Amino acid sequence: MMVVLARDITRRQQAEEKVKQLATHDSLTGLHNRLLFADLTLQAISNARRNHTKIALFFVDLDNFKPVNDSLGHNAGDQILKRVANRLKDNFRESDTIGRHGGDEFTLLLSNLKEDTKASVMADKVLKVMSMPFVINDENVTIGCSIGIALFPEHGETLEALLENADAAMYLAKAEGGNTYKFASQIGTSIKA
Repeated sequence: MMVVLARDITRRQQAEEKVKQLATHDSLTGLHNRLLFADLTLQAISNARRNHTKIALFFVDLDNFKPVNDSLGHNAGDQILKRVANRLKDNFRESDTIGRHGGDEFTLLLSNLKEDTKASVMADKVLKVMSMPFVINDENVTIGCSIGIALFPEHGETLEALLENADAAMYLAKAEGGNTYKFASQIGTSIKA
């Protein structure tokens, strides 16, 4: 006598995929989370070393997000964050890496750069698309963003140095009134290691 057991494992596979997704992606925006972004950046650094190319790490912080979030409510704030993620996805190459660092902070990674001007071109593009109003609850909401950029290897040869220098450059952009970008070379002393 032979007994055959068959089970539909579709639900189990879907549940496993959901767990993998939650472990590597931001639950609100669907972008890479910090852990996956860090892993992909380490891979990009390794490739850049091997191929003698550059990478640009952007640290993007939304301007005027807190007052909008406080006045329109957290649901409106969540809608803005989702739309920011979509705008970033729509304006970067598929080979680039986009992540949500936390709160209203995003990280972007441009790989295989041959020249620094590509980072400036992309920063201008991000500023332009982020300055366009978002329609939330039938209201036009304009937030803008401040961007800090660190280049490998000039502004750091490790993930930590690149993130720290891009973050410091972003704070310089914010200090100058926001809606602009700054390179880590403009902050004075940057961390190299």
